[in-house]
Amino acid sequence: MSKTRVLVADDSSLIRSAITDVLEESGDFEVVAEAASGIETLMLARRVDPDIISLDVEMPRIDGLGVLTRLMRSQPTKVVLVSSHTAIGADVTLEGLSLGAIDFVPKASVGEPFEHFAGRLLHVFRTVQAAQTPGLRTTEPGAGLPVSSISDELRTPAVVGVAASTGGPDALNRFFGAFTQRPPVPFLVVQHMPATFTNRLASRLDRVGPLAILEATDGVPLEAGVAFVAPGDHHIASRDGVVVFDDHPPIGGLKPRADITFESLAVDHGPGALGVVLTGMGDDGLKGASSIVEEGGQTVAQDETSATIDGMPRRIREAGLAIASGPPEQLAVAIENTWTNATTPLAGRAQ
Repeated sequence: MSKTRVLVADDSSLIRSAITDVLEESGDFEVVAEAASGIETLMLARRVDPDIISLDVEMPRIDGLGVLTRLMRSQPTKVVLVSSHTAIGADVTLEGLSLGAIDFVPKASVGEPFEHFAGRLLHVFRTVQAAQTPGLRTTEPGAGLPVSSISDELRTPAVVGVAASTGGPDALNRFFGAFTQRPPVPFLVVQHMPATFTNRLASRLDRVGPLAILEATDGVPLEAGVAFVAPGDHHIASRDGVVVFDDHPPIGGLKPRADITFESLAVDHGPGALGVVLTGMGDDGLKGASSIVEEGGQTVAQDETSATIDGMPRRIREAGLAIASGPPEQLAVAIENTWTNATTPLAGRAQ
């Protein structure tokens, strides 16, 4: 099997060398070029046509965001951002994800063993290997099935849980941005992302639509029209209509894990629970979606052509748990239609 060809772009020769060594020692990747500036990155991208670009967000002359903007306009390519752990780094990274980058790798923090960074790097690059190249997606925002065909069997929920991983920031932006009015139900959101980034993600999502979107805190009551995003180092659950932190260790390497959130919604709200599974690698959400359906609730999943990685949603569809599937914005419109067209909402077990 041929190796995945990578262009490594970073203004630090030390970082370029470290990334190159980690990728090539894995046996799965071949670094075909290295760039020290944004201009050089764009020139080499045209010349070597890599499968993936490892892109530093802070580079001279043209920064990572400038490179992304130009690249996605003329030569869409899978991009992994390499960013700092700082709040500023988180903002820039999230902006890069909205511009078309598929995933990101936080740089090693002070005192962190290099092996930890190397492990993160390989995990992300192996995930991105399976992702769709942005320019090759067959579904653009707003395209796909008619909303009526998605929403015909949906009931009015009392609470909505949303799960996302790789490609999730873009999918969540599309999902929450499609609502036209503040929903009369609460949302719990699990996005696989480090703790430094989830608060910034919530702040960005809060600006895209009518919902109030906040990073969750332990003990806050569920509130209609508010979406609570799980912090990057906590599982979250619904208990008696209150958001609580779950102290279980990472499950399958994930903390937060959507299965815990979905299972709690099934117990707390029964047939009033609705699970939404968006893009991502792996099977998080599958066990929780099964619990929701067993308790009389419903689940929907992103469709294959609109997902950056059709892992998590595919598991839901193949298990026969999805009452409907479609692009994120169409799922949102279909969900909104359940209460705009309904005379009375469906009551959950605990309010």
